[in-house]
Amino acid sequence: MEIVKSIDEIKTKKNIAITFGKFDGLHTGHMLLISELVKAKEEEDMCAVAFSFDVPPARVVQDKPFRMLMTNEEKIHSFDTMGVDYFVEFPFTKETMCMEAYDFLRMLCSKIRIKKIVVGNDFAFGHNRSGNIELLRKCEEVFGYKLFAIDKLKSHGRVISSTLIRGAIAHGDIASANELLGYNYFLHGIVEPGRKIGRTIGIPTVNLYPPENKLLPKFGCYSSRIIIDGKNGRAKYYGITNIGVNPTINDEKKAKVETYIFDFSGDLYGLEITVEILYFIRGEKKFASIDALKDQINSDIETAKKLIS
Repeated sequence: MEIVKSIDEIKTKKNIAITFGKFDGLHTGHMLLISELVKAKEEEDMCAVAFSFDVPPARVVQDKPFRMLMTNEEKIHSFDTMGVDYFVEFPFTKETMCMEAYDFLRMLCSKIRIKKIVVGNDFAFGHNRSGNIELLRKCEEVFGYKLFAIDKLKSHGRVISSTLIRGAIAHGDIASANELLGYNYFLHGIVEPGRKIGRTIGIPTVNLYPPENKLLPKFGCYSSRIIIDGKNGRAKYYGITNIGVNPTINDEKKAKVETYIFDFSGDLYGLEITVEILYFIRGEKKFASIDALKDQINSDIETAKKLIS
């Protein structure tokens, strides 16, 4: 897969199937769109293009931080494994924000051979979100593409959306979030040294410091699955993961992801690991002593083992 910042960088003589969106989290609803692109690629020999913006529009429009279900790097990796040919990280500038929907569509169709547009039936684009499915349908013959508007997926009567998933994760309802995502919510990074306090109580942990724009689940303890990328390939383990600021020790203000891996010994410093969050066990709390914290962690370990058995 090629990652480009400009439509002009798409170099193909094939007809193009394209979809648009923020794709935050790449949940089950997004998967429907991508599956249509891949279908067009396999059955009609089209080039599959996913179009997104380099930053969340809310960061520019509302001028405020925005925490994402997936970082751009995670999103790129996922698209690559799905069979997308080009991922467009289009710069979301003030100029882009003010572009009228028709002008935006005309610009795209004048530069690349778009023959199929795949979007959700509530898709909106352009200045003040003035562009919609009706406009895309009106322009089918003008620009020579075919529109595929897909009904939104629902779960328990609610439309599956990144906003719904983000709310579930923020409240610690990780089981519901994972069901909506279609995979386990994960945190990925390089293992960094900590204060090694876990070793002193017989519960050594590995530490990740997620990017500031990554949405963290509600602070607390979770059962987890850990995927380790090593020299001999990938290995999978289970464990418990604490997400928060360590109020008992009160040693840092920055949130971190601290994981105890069951049935594992070894040095992981500098290696990439993925921590999949499975079940919420308890919220973060401050304990009266290190011994009280140790007792609670041992209890958490037993709870986690029962949940994954």
